[in-house]
Amino acid sequence: MTILWKYVIIYTYLLLVMGVSFVVSKRTQNNEVSRNIVHICAGLGWILYRLLFPATIHPIIISCSFVILAIITTKMKIRFIERENGSLGTIYFTSSMLVMALLGYNSLLRFDMFGIAITCLSCGDAAANIIGSRFGTKILYKKKSVEGTIACFFMSALIMIILVYSFNIKLDVISICLLATLCAITELFSGDYDNIAITTILYTTSYFIFTHDNNIHLGLSLLIGIFMFGFAVKLKLLNLAASYMLFFFMFVLFYCGGIKCFISLMLIFSVIIIIEKMLRKKTDNIFQSMNKEYGVRNEYQLMANCLIAVIAIVIYGITKSKIFIVAFFTAIAETVGDSIASDVGVLSKSNPLDICTFKRVPKGVSGGISVLGTLSSICICLYAGLLYICIYEMNLYHFVVIVISALLGIIFDSILGSKIQAKYQCNICGKITEKERHCEQATILIKGLKKLDNTRVNWTCNMISCVVACLLMIMR
Repeated sequence: MTILWKYVIIYTYLLLVMGVSFVVSKRTQNNEVSRNIVHICAGLGWILYRLLFPATIHPIIISCSFVILAIITTKMKIRFIERENGSLGTIYFTSSMLVMALLGYNSLLRFDMFGIAITCLSCGDAAANIIGSRFGTKILYKKKSVEGTIACFFMSALIMIILVYSFNIKLDVISICLLATLCAITELFSGDYDNIAITTILYTTSYFIFTHDNNIHLGLSLLIGIFMFGFAVKLKLLNLAASYMLFFFMFVLFYCGGIKCFISLMLIFSVIIIIEKMLRKKTDNIFQSMNKEYGVRNEYQLMANCLIAVIAIVIYGITKSKIFIVAFFTAIAETVGDSIASDVGVLSKSNPLDICTFKRVPKGVSGGISVLGTLSSICICLYAGLLYICIYEMNLYHFVVIVISALLGIIFDSILGSKIQAKYQCNICGKITEKERHCEQATILIKGLKKLDNTRVNWTCNMISCVVACLLMIMR
């Protein structure tokens, strides 16, 4: 069969799926049913990839066209495919397919990991949606039900069993149960980002399962993740979704970075946990009024503060390059240093100065700096650098890179906070705040970009500090 005919088969399948879903939408007057048909069939389309041209450039080309099609259907708000709430789920789905197709190029192992992730997403997520909406009675988390979560588990396990026997993929029963469990729990907690979260978690975990040579280390990594999940829930540091994300982050981090990496993270992050607990009574009033991110952290805040560090350590686990260990230390030094600067800085007797205008601003306002807060952040950066020396190696240059890069990230965080981070004013009490609602009323945007909140600023500056660290390491 020629390549042209293979393309004809793929796109004919796509047209048939869209045609069937359109007819179902018209006859049932239920767009949710048609969307589930598209969702399931799009994921099962990987089987055609596997049969026709596995691990080649062609799935990449076709996935690119799917991304373009998803952008068009989203913009046009085609009802039998897209939800009316403006969700970007279809774009996330097709983008995930494209990324995994790229990673699977010229590697049948990674291509099979792509298949596991995308088929579990399409079938497991759809099963949760269908069963949960029709038969769900016991709410487990937000609007997700116990019945939907169980359906997701069994459907994910079933589709993996089919793939294992159809394509001789080497997954045992324990691995299938682990992946199905992760799929069900991720679907439960990931909300609008399930198409990204499920594929990321299943693809990464599949990689560990296929490539690990030490069952004890894999099991220990899982236990570390479970322990950290329980720790976060017990101390009420994170909400449930963020606690699950922490479980996965710690699992990945311990697997790729080992005990040294885990100890380093705990020693640095323990500082902020202790300080927040000690100072909470003194800082509660300020942060509750000013900052919507104070208190129990959610999954977006955890991602903003930890995702870059986890990515750095994953790359280190693959490449074994010291560049990414330094980047990891830089990332956690920047995020903890920035948080400590805020927590300690508000205890200053006088109001802080805006980093750009040098005018006095209220305590807690992003962009404000104080002597006390600045010294605290410097101490954290020095502490992180010293930990690197003590735990990894005595290297003065690496120490300087960690300290300088993290401090640059913290400074840039303050600059963005001053210039373009969203700030609002309350109509009732007149206070400047980062909340979109204050005194139970909508606030007015008075400065900055509405979409650039503190979480996005934190993520941006954390990434910048890591990039600077990597460049300094490469330039040496």
